[in-house]
Amino acid sequence: MELDAPLLFSLPGDTQVLECFCLFYILFFCAFLLFVGVACCGFFFAYSLFILILGLSLRG
Repeated sequence: MELDAPLLFSLPGDTQVLECFCLFYILFFCAFLLFVGVACCGFFFAYSLFILILGLSLRG
């Protein structure tokens, strides 16, 4: 028994679900990248601020 490949992709509403899923995946990926970037920047900023305060307190 052969599988009809075009039959699998001709389901009604399938492309809409696929487009919605792709859009959701892209938005989720962008939000994840933004979150990671903000977290990394915040961490490095806090770390440099901590080193600066530590250096000033040790000098003074």
